Amino acid sequence: WGFVRLADAFGIGKPWTRLAAGFAYAISPVILSRIAWQSPFAMGAVFLPWALLPLVRATRDGSPRKAAALSALAIALIGGANAAITLAILPVPVLYLLTRARGPRRASLLRWWFLCVAFATLSWTVGLALFAKYGPNVLQYTESVEATVGPTNIFETLRGTADWIARLPSLANPAGFALTLRSGPIVATAIVAAAGIAGLARRRLPERTFLITCFLAGVAVVGGGFGGLFGNPATSQYRSLLDGVLNAFRNVYKFQALIALPLAMGVAYLLAGVFEIDLVRARKLSQQILVVLVLGVLAVASWPLWRNSLTRGPGVDAVPSAWREANQWLAENSEARVIVLPGIPDSEFDWGFTQMLPIELEPGITWAYRSQAPLSGLDVLNYLDGVEIAIERGGDPALPMFLSRGGFSYVVVPNDQRSEKYGAPPPETVRNAMIASGFQLVAGFGERKYGFGNLQQVEIYAVPGGSVATTYQESSTTWLSGDVASSLSIPTTLFGNRPYLLTRDIGDSPLQPTQWIVTDGNQASTTNFGLNRDNKSYIRGQSDSVTPFAQRDGEQTVQRLDGFSSVTATSVGPGIIVGDLPAFSPAHVLDGDRATWWVPHRDQVDGPDAWGPVDPSVTVEFASPTFLDRLETSLYIGVFATPSPIDVTVVTDAGSATTRLLPLESSQALTVIPGIATSVKVSIARSSYAAIDDVIGIRELALPGAPVTPRLVVPSRLTSQFSQPGTPDPAWVFTRNRPATSPLISLNAEKQLSRAFNVPKAASFRLATTAIATRGQQLLNWFGTTPTLSITADSTWGENPNVGPRNLIDGDTSSPWRSGNDITIRGGTSLLSLNWKEPRTLSSLRLRLGENDVNPTDVVIFSGAIAVGAPVSADGSVSFDPLTTNSLSLQINYAAVPLENVTASRQMGFTSLDIPAIADLYPGPVNRSSPYVAACGSGPSVTVGSSKIEYAVNTTAGALLDGSTISLAACGSDSFTLAPGETLLDAASGSSLVTIQQTVVGNAPTMAPPSGAPRSIAIGHWGTNDRTVTVGDGAEGLLAVNEAFNVGWTASLNGSSLTALKIDGWRQAFVVPEGAGGTVTLTFAPNRYFRFGAILGLFTLLAVFVMALWPDRKKRQPDALNEGQPAKALLVAVVVIAAVWCTGIGALLLLPAWWLRNHRRSWLAPIAFLSMSAAGVLVVIGKRMVVTPSHLWGAASYPVSALAATAFLCALVTLLPRRNGTAAEPTDPTPAQTADELSA
Repeated sequence: WGFVRLADAFGIGKPWTRLAAGFAYAISPVILSRIAWQSPFAMGAVFLPWALLPLVRATRDGSPRKAAALSALAIALIGGANAAITLAILPVPVLYLLTRARGPRRASLLRWWFLCVAFATLSWTVGLALFAKYGPNVLQYTESVEATVGPTNIFETLRGTADWIARLPSLANPAGFALTLRSGPIVATAIVAAAGIAGLARRRLPERTFLITCFLAGVAVVGGGFGGLFGNPATSQYRSLLDGVLNAFRNVYKFQALIALPLAMGVAYLLAGVFEIDLVRARKLSQQILVVLVLGVLAVASWPLWRNSLTRGPGVDAVPSAWREANQWLAENSEARVIVLPGIPDSEFDWGFTQMLPIELEPGITWAYRSQAPLSGLDVLNYLDGVEIAIERGGDPALPMFLSRGGFSYVVVPNDQRSEKYGAPPPETVRNAMIASGFQLVAGFGERKYGFGNLQQVEIYAVPGGSVATTYQESSTTWLSGDVASSLSIPTTLFGNRPYLLTRDIGDSPLQPTQWIVTDGNQASTTNFGLNRDNKSYIRGQSDSVTPFAQRDGEQTVQRLDGFSSVTATSVGPGIIVGDLPAFSPAHVLDGDRATWWVPHRDQVDGPDAWGPVDPSVTVEFASPTFLDRLETSLYIGVFATPSPIDVTVVTDAGSATTRLLPLESSQALTVIPGIATSVKVSIARSSYAAIDDVIGIRELALPGAPVTPRLVVPSRLTSQFSQPGTPDPAWVFTRNRPATSPLISLNAEKQLSRAFNVPKAASFRLATTAIATRGQQLLNWFGTTPTLSITADSTWGENPNVGPRNLIDGDTSSPWRSGNDITIRGGTSLLSLNWKEPRTLSSLRLRLGENDVNPTDVVIFSGAIAVGAPVSADGSVSFDPLTTNSLSLQINYAAVPLENVTASRQMGFTSLDIPAIADLYPGPVNRSSPYVAACGSGPSVTVGSSKIEYAVNTTAGALLDGSTISLAACGSDSFTLAPGETLLDAASGSSLVTIQQTVVGNAPTMAPPSGAPRSIAIGHWGTNDRTVTVGDGAEGLLAVNEAFNVGWTASLNGSSLTALKIDGWRQAFVVPEGAGGTVTLTFAPNRYFRFGAILGLFTLLAVFVMALWPDRKKRQPDALNEGQPAKALLVAVVVIAAVWCTGIGALLLLPAWWLRNHRRSWLAPIAFLSMSAAGVLVVIGKRMVVTPSHLWGAASYPVSALAATAFLCALVTLLPRRNGTAAEPTDPTPAQTADELSA
């Protein structure tokens, strides 16, 4: 409605065309795609007409002060939830006033408007300034410029769909996804934009200078980051600005309202002219047809509105009772904060999409969970990521203490959230991880139907010792080489509960610890903080590692391949959205494991640069010159590949040679020019990727010195400090990177520990070592082998014994077997094998299915040379001709599932395999107390330096099944002496079923709990911004507040200020001096300024209200303002620069457009309409003709860009002076009345 009133004030169109244009503005993509799920983003466009309307009216008469105040109130309603949105629309009112003729009224409006806007927004600008000073700098870790400007080609910019988020999968932004990629909305929004541009290009458009200039500014800002032939020639410089001083505005789509408003005005003006054509005005049928066409186009353009897809998932009427009961329980019992695991980007449950967790609705609960935006700061995100990774890896016994140090008292597990949809662990995996970590379930709410049917809707686990604050002895403070999550790996049984100062953090510490613990944390991998998981890259080597912001150089754990200097790649996959995943590390080409491989990153779906601008390659540098005369490789080829030869080029110091390989994954020879080589570069031709039409990677390179196990080299910065006589020896804590329990999650993983560390001085050390079960076929076979019956499967999900084939014969339908493979477009096949002693006669079996298991189509039963096929009925029953045997194999076949069927399950598995003839042989559930023993000589071992320590294993089946930590007993002495310098440590499993998970090298006093007790503590008042804590008498110590460090917090004891300190890399602490205790007062100092600013802002906003309502007592008002006449030279310069900036080479079309402006003025509007409409049609035709975009097809293609640029220039050129020398043409004081104006 604000748009309609603004069009009234401008005198554009007729009443009903203003209503139609108002609807077009309301359904513009910038509003429609965001209003339901990210409303602050759309508020700028919603309130922009209201911010302009008072100023437009005030240019004629009335009080400038009241008009400015009313405009400021509209801006205040936009709010400060996204300050950049508010700032993005502020240029529009200023631009309107600047396009008025100079005079007292304009000056008065400008002065009052700036004052009123400052007053109206003061309440949140103060808070924003304080957040900038005391809060985390989230801009450097949110969306990148490359992402935000990627879709801003001229066509998408004009039709309003240049939003990068709309390109994400439809679950992220379904409305934007539909408007961007569906054929109907593409054509409809293109036609609406075409009508708007044509209206702007028509003769006698009221407010032409303002509307065209506003339109131009929007296109320049939104589309200026798009390069290429029809893009901005200065795009790299513009992107640099968006990455630098303008980084708050790098999401350029926030300026889309500057385009939407003028286009909607153009729609109103064009429609008014169309209905004044004699042919239309004289015939009612023609009018009715046009009305139907207009309504049809607007209906299709508003596709998400009537398809009820404005937001993700179904909404909810009420929060389920299970969540209300859980919230009430937590409010009554939680003494500290609550963490929700696992965290997912959005709150989506099996009962609906809520945008927020139900726990957030309870004011009495302080909560935390790993969401998507890094608003809490990177240290906190690193902490939460550490928790998430521990759960993904199956749990960690140190996790309860780690959460306790974070101030958590309970863990809430929402089993009803759609975790797997977002790549998070499923409920049963989380339950197993919680048990393996040692948590106790204390409460459950809702139905017991989740996981394998035995979990309640919401479950709550207790965190022992969780508290908002604690104390430590100052003498227990220890240097820690590692990262925020490294304290999770330090066993408290050996080291006690200590505060740690990270050696990596830049800044002086008021304390200087005398002990040093070195971990293999802070690994040299980059983090994509915008993702909840799969957000860490592979571990880089010394040559290609990047020191993170605010960290010291040389403090990262880097990867080394003994015998090689480095292994790098042009890019690392897998795909368009994520890259550099550990599963595709370039080091895999030398590890001797064909089950791992490197693949490049896919930049685009298709096109000549789909796999990058150069041929994807891996470069291996030798540690010393090596003679090379032959080389073999094993390729990785995507499952959907089209068989075609693959060209591989090998470049060494002696020269390059290209070999054409067969599209096979077996070992093949590569041509190499013989000679001494310092490096080898193996590249795969981009043309081969195009021919294969799928991914190509490298499994293995058979180079001299390979295979080699990657070794992690830990930091050694404090070596010189601890090499002095009398200083305590450091301790080293080495923890193996375990894979995730889910094969869908990519984490850095190691088969065995392999480390290099630097010993400061000669000393005697001992080892403390723990292990866990080794996941793999050997463990599955151990569980599947029983005295009466044995069972194996060709694959198991994550090689996890909890979902192994043994579950099919345990008589428990709540424990399923899940295949490690999924059903594809080619179908699916699983293979089970069973063996027993005496032959039995079989004639039937039954496959009992779980909730998400797909029913097979048929099975093939193999026994010796016999193969019998039989269909599978709806209930899983299978009947076949009698078969006498003591073994059988079942090939279970599944029907194909098309890729476009996104809702169908692709899961292969069962809860039970019932074979009546051998049912008496079923062993029942696993006896968890059954012993597993690996004697000395067959158990694991650790080689450190020149010493080898062997271990025996004595544990139970339950510990192996749960992945619990197993303490190992050394077969002899676990003490040894190390000389100064680099020492290597390597672990091995022997023939046992366990893998060494952690080994600690050290001696006392570092490798021992601290002596003495910390000062007593009693929590008093604990508010958000002010707190009191009573500490007892004692030696110097630390008061730790278990939340994120912030320089805004101050503390005082008995009136004396305490020194602030960051411990563990993220926690808030204060140094408490030796002596008497007392009450420590904690205050968040910025709160005073915030409250002052908020109160002052409230009064200034009230003042704006008063200014808007208070009558103006001036008897004489300044004269009315007319539209200004810009200098002709300025107009020419603006038009020429804008044409080049916005359309690149398309600016050449400015010359014919200018000729039309002077000689065929009436042609501009039709050309603009037809060009933009044709561009939309061409995009849809391209979608039908080709699968992927290119320079000839697609929204950014040359033909589409040329058509869109033509439409844009037809409107832009109307700013140029006319042939008679006047700077502007006369405007129509009333809505269009003549048929001539339609064609104008």
